[in-house]
Amino acid sequence: MNSLRALIHLGVVPIAATVFMSAAYANINPTITAPPTPSANELSVISLSATASDADGGDILTITQTGAPASLSFISLPGTSPRTATLAGTLTCHDGDLAPTTYTITWTVNDGASGTASAQTTLKVNNVDIAPVLSPIGNKTVNEGCNLTFTVSATAPCGGVITFSATPLPGTASFNTGTGIFSWTPPSNSAGVYTVTFCARVGLTSSCETITITVVGCTATVSQCPSNGINLTSSNLEYFYLELSGGCTVSDVDLPSIMLSYGGNMISPASQATSGDKCPNNNGVQDLQACFDKTSLNSLFGSLPNGTSNVTVKLVWKLKNGCNMEGSFNLEVKK
Repeated sequence: MNSLRALIHLGVVPIAATVFMSAAYANINPTITAPPTPSANELSVISLSATASDADGGDILTITQTGAPASLSFISLPGTSPRTATLAGTLTCHDGDLAPTTYTITWTVNDGASGTASAQTTLKVNNVDIAPVLSPIGNKTVNEGCNLTFTVSATAPCGGVITFSATPLPGTASFNTGTGIFSWTPPSNSAGVYTVTFCARVGLTSSCETITITVVGCTATVSQCPSNGINLTSSNLEYFYLELSGGCTVSDVDLPSIMLSYGGNMISPASQATSGDKCPNNNGVQDLQACFDKTSLNSLFGSLPNGTSNVTVKLVWKLKNGCNMEGSFNLEVKK
């Protein structure tokens, strides 16, 4: 409301008077600014802010937004100029394409008196190779002759195909690079500590863990007594001896499991014992004794020609914990 003071003449004497005149109020629109083209990588933490101001200092400004990634939190409190609104949080993985994903964010301020203004932010989220998360594996221990099997697993935070690797593989161990399954049955005389590095890979990124595999030994020495070979034309029983050392003793052996093996065939002993010594030249150090009769031996070596043959045979057995053991030795067979 504006006032105007005027001098009014009534007759001869002027009279001073104040005349009040009203004028229309003109609202000034607010303004808002925001970052135009920011970029960030997926799974990164970001914060974006827009600031609004209004020349009409008493107006209450309210800022809103549309188009932002759903994983970002929007914080904005109404109030007088200046006023700031913020989008903040962690960008999630997008569709996995190589091209970046673009978000068009529109910030709008309203002054409560029909005045508005807008600003745009074009946010580019870059696709990057995120290393897979490898589940802990830990060190392993296994007995000779026992099977060690475990699965290496990992998750890919942003998807993608996970491939596994294991280096170096010990002995006859196997490893499936697709499923992550490791399997190994350490043979006799393989006691020791083996270092293996397992990795999970997605694209160009990987996560690895190096572990040790400790193989507990069970050394076996097989001998025949007398040591003049086998004569299949005689009716004498044949005795074989098993001397154990390393990480196992006679008490670990499952006696009924002892077998003599040749050419893919096996025969059971007529008897076995943990005492007695038919071979004094070995100083009585044998732990186990297995006795085989000629009928069984003839069936085992039936494929050999008549005469004398030098062959390699195996004495195989199990430990009570289920581990498979064997000991090879050369034998002269007369037929």
